[in-house]
Amino acid sequence: MKEIKLAVAGMTCAHCVKTVESALKEIGLNGKASLENGEVVYQGEGTEGELSEVRAAIEEEGYVPGAVK
Repeated sequence: MKEIKLAVAGMTCAHCVKTVESALKEIGLNGKASLENGEVVYQGEGTEGELSEVRAAIEEEGYVPGAVK
């Protein structure tokens, strides 16, 4: 496992942060979103399949996932 940092646009409050973290939890990953940095950091494999699943979960909640940092 490695630390993956993924940019996330559209988070504006603490509720947004919790929503993004919950979206990751629903797919079996633990992550910590940061409003200040506009990103979510999680422990994972970093494979294309995993990143696709993470991006889809974030998009489903109404946020825009960006590039891996």
